[in-house]
Formats: sequence, C-alpha cells, structure tokens
Amino acid sequence: MFSIKKVISIYCVLTGTAIFVFWVILLMSNQVPELTLRSTYFHLIAEFLTSMLLIISGIGLWFNNWVRKLVPISLGMLLYANINVMGQYIDQENYLMVATIIITIIITVIAIGIVVSRK
Repeated sequence: MFSIKKVISIYCVLTGTAIFVFWVILLMSNQVPELTLRSTYFHLIAEFLTSMLLIISGIGLWFNNWVRKLVPISLGMLLYANINVMGQYIDQENYLMVATIIITIIITVIAIGIVVSRK
C-alpha cells in the first residue's frame, strides 16, 4: 500500500504533466487565439512554471523530503490557477470542466493540509 506521501507525489507529477501536455497541445495546434497579447505570455509562463514545480515537487517528495517546502508552494500555484480559470468555464457553461476543477481544488486543498501538517 502506498503512503500518503507517495500518493501526493503521484498527484503532483500527474497534474504537472497534464498541465504541460495540455498547453503544448494547444500551442502546437494554434488553439491559443490570444497569443499576440503580452498577458498571454505571462499566463503561459505561470502555467509552465506551475507544471514544472509540480513535477519537481512530486519527484522530490517521492524520493526524499528535500522539497517539503516546495510542495505547498507548487500546490498553492495549482490551487490559484484552478480558482482563476473556473470563471472562464462557468461563462462558457462547460459544467463538466467546472466539476473537474472543483474536484481538483478539493484534492489540492487536502494535499496542502497534509503536507503542511506533517513534520
């Protein structure tokens, strides 16, 4: 049976990888119409930074506790990104995506609580 630390590690790596792949697919298929706006570049930097920190945090947490302080930061970035994008999906009436984001928010908050409370 996996320890909770391993489960959080897997969650971080999978979520970080999913964010990275999602944006690469959108960029390669020219599905980011606002790409000419400067704010979009900053958004992409934030998304890729979040994905990289999640992957690094997950790998580090799996093998050791050397990233103990980085894990809540990367999960906090994920939490912010999810809260930030939820309004867009509500406006689009994409309720499946809203439900997915709500589930992700719940899991992320629980993971942050577990990581922060452990010594």
